[in-house]
Amino acid sequence: MEDYTFHETDAGKPKSFEFEPTLFHSLDFLFLKSSTGWKWYYGLRSRTSKVAISLYLHVSDRSAQSSIQSPYGTVECAPDILPEIVFQFLEFVEGRLRAAGVTKIVIKNHPFHYDDRKNSLLETFLFNLGYNVVDAEVGAIRFATSPFEDELN
Repeated sequence: MEDYTFHETDAGKPKSFEFEPTLFHSLDFLFLKSSTGWKWYYGLRSRTSKVAISLYLHVSDRSAQSSIQSPYGTVECAPDILPEIVFQFLEFVEGRLRAAGVTKIVIKNHPFHYDDRKNSLLETFLFNLGYNVVDAEVGAIRFATSPFEDELN
């Protein structure tokens, strides 16, 4: 199995990624929602020295939230990352938050079909770590054979 190192830091200077981070994980977007309180948890793949897994959490008092005024904020990772690494990363994040006195962690996953493989892994691992669903939302996904613009009135 490949080697990874996990890190915790205040959100700041971005590093090189093995995947394209979503808009909701861009520093510009996060700092629009709150200019302080963001912690960045990430894993570097030793072979590439690039970020292979990442999670931003806003920590306030004894609570950590992955999204503030945004549709979602969840773990993002390289498509070839092994499930064992994802689980170890979640354990690392939880351990660091507990050590900081955080007692409530809220991670808001993106809609299932954005990345169904990763969502399945995350939901299973979070359940196994003792997390539960607090608020399930129905997503809106449009399946069509014609371009979106053709369907507008």
